Amino acid sequence: MPWPDPVGPLLARSDSRASQALRWGLRGLRATLQAALEEVPGDPGCTDLRGLLAELDRLLEPAGPLSGPSLPLAEPGDSSSSGGPEALPPSTQQTATPRLLPLVRAITADPRFREMLHGKALRESSDEEIWNDVQRLFLRAPADLAAEGRLRAMLLVTQLGAEMDLGRTETLPLGHDEVIYPGLAGSVQVTGLRSALSAPLDPRVSAPPDGDLRFLAGVTSAYLWFIEHDPNLRHCLRSVFRFGVPPLTGDQRNRYLSELLRLWERVRTGSLDGHGMKDQMKARLDLDEALHSLVYQPPADPTSWWGRLQAQVRDTLFQARDRAVRAGCQVHLQLLGGSFADINRLAPDSLQVDYGIPGEVAVCPRVWARIEGEELKGRVLYRPPGEEP
Repeated sequence: MPWPDPVGPLLARSDSRASQALRWGLRGLRATLQAALEEVPGDPGCTDLRGLLAELDRLLEPAGPLSGPSLPLAEPGDSSSSGGPEALPPSTQQTATPRLLPLVRAITADPRFREMLHGKALRESSDEEIWNDVQRLFLRAPADLAAEGRLRAMLLVTQLGAEMDLGRTETLPLGHDEVIYPGLAGSVQVTGLRSALSAPLDPRVSAPPDGDLRFLAGVTSAYLWFIEHDPNLRHCLRSVFRFGVPPLTGDQRNRYLSELLRLWERVRTGSLDGHGMKDQMKARLDLDEALHSLVYQPPADPTSWWGRLQAQVRDTLFQARDRAVRAGCQVHLQLLGGSFADINRLAPDSLQVDYGIPGEVAVCPRVWARIEGEELKGRVLYRPPGEEP
C-alpha cells in the first residue's frame, strides 16, 4: 500500500515532535480499527481492514527503519523534557497526578456527555477510575456518540504513550465473547472489561438448570459487578423503595442486592421444583422488574450497549410468555411507553422524574400483565407534562 512520500522520513526522525504526533495518530487509527474488527468480526469490510492493519503494523514496526522518536509528552507549561511525571514508571505515576485528567475533562466539557451525567461528576482520583468511569459513560450513550467518544479517548491515550490492551480486562458471564472496552498498557496501565461465554457466574448467583435461565444468571452476575464498580447507578425497585430513584449506596445498595438475589433464586428454584406456570410467570415478571429497575439518571439510550442489554433481558420475558401460552397458560403482557396520560391506569404507582420528554414515559421498569385472569399493574418513570427539558 503506497503511503504519502513524507510519511517514511518523518516517522524515521528521532528529534521531532511532528514525528511523534504522526506516530501517535497512526497508533490511534490502528487502535480504533482493531476495536472495530473485534466488535464486528463478520463485517463485509473485515478482509480489507485486516490488510490495512497489517500495513499499519509494518509502518509502525518499532524494530524497523521507521522506529520513530521516543520523546516524552510535554504538558502545558512544562519546558523540561525529563524528570516530570512523564518520566516516572507506571507504578510511580499512580501516586502522582493522573495522566488521564485531560480525557475526563474533555469528556465532561462536552455538553452532550454533561447532559448524560445529570449534574454528577466523574471521578478524577486515579487513571483507573477515570478510564473506567469514562468508558462506562460511553456504554450508556447513544451508539454514534459512544463511537465518537471512544475514538477521541483512544487518540488521546496514544498521545500519552499508552496502547490498547485487550488482555488487561475483567470478565463478565454474558454468554458471548466481546470486548466491552479495552484496558491500557504502556505509560497508562488500567483495566478494561469484556464478556465471555466461559466466564463463571458470580458465586452469589446459583447456576440455573437450562439455557434460557443461563442468560439471566449471567446478566444478574453482570449487574452485581456494575453495582460494585459504578457509582452512577441508581435503582427504582418498588419492593425496596417506592418513593424515588435513590443512588445505590449504604442501606439502599444492600437491600437492592438482597432483593435481586432473592428474586433470581425464586425464578431458578421455580423451574426446578415444577411450580405452576402462573407462579413461574409471576416470578419472571418480578425478576424482570428488578433488572430493569437498575437505572442511570437519565436512563441509558436504547441504542447504547446498556440499552441493548436491557432489551435482550426483556426479550426473555416475552419469550417466557410465548412458552407459557403454548403450554395453555393465559398470559398477556404490555410494555408501557409513550404518553403517560394514556397508560397511567395501567401503572398507578409510577414515579415522576426530571428528565425525558414532558408528559411521556422515560423508562418502563415493570410491564403490565394479566396472568390467568389476575391483573398485575406496571410501573414507569415519567416526566410531568408541565416541565420543560
